[in-house]
Amino acid sequence: VLDRACYAYMAAAAEATGDETLIAWMQVKIDLTNILTTLRILRMGMGSVGEAFLEEALLTGGSLGMKFFTDAYESGEAGLWDALSPTAYYRLAHVEGDPRPLYAVEKACDDLYMDKVREGARVPFGAPVAGGYLVGCETSVKNIRIILAAKDAGLDNTVLRERVRVSYV
Repeated sequence: VLDRACYAYMAAAAEATGDETLIAWMQVKIDLTNILTTLRILRMGMGSVGEAFLEEALLTGGSLGMKFFTDAYESGEAGLWDALSPTAYYRLAHVEGDPRPLYAVEKACDDLYMDKVREGARVPFGAPVAGGYLVGCETSVKNIRIILAAKDAGLDNTVLRERVRVSYV
């Protein structure tokens, strides 16, 4: 409920600016959140109860509709990856592992989102400049948290490098 309200507010704020770049960023953010939600519910193995839960958990406003995710849910995790292959999110289907590690899928989502932000922030003036800066700051903070948590857990630097997100600059 809170996520739905938060994302609805952010999508409305992006729409209010009238800036196509910010609107596109929100659609991608919503799609990626829905992909991760679907994956998590699939991995819970909840069957038909999970499908009802998924329909309630999915956010609206992305480029991938509710039917995309419910069909993918019915097909299982392999069906989700197959369904993503012809979309703009095809890179997620190429995360290695069987099953794909959740941390690797989350990292691929974050990196894909950052690539979209970097692409749109090439505009010399306007809202995407400020928006890109804010997303970059959020990513920097996330990277600091990842580094501190990895150091606290005693993880090897190689593992740490695998988990750090792509930077804005």
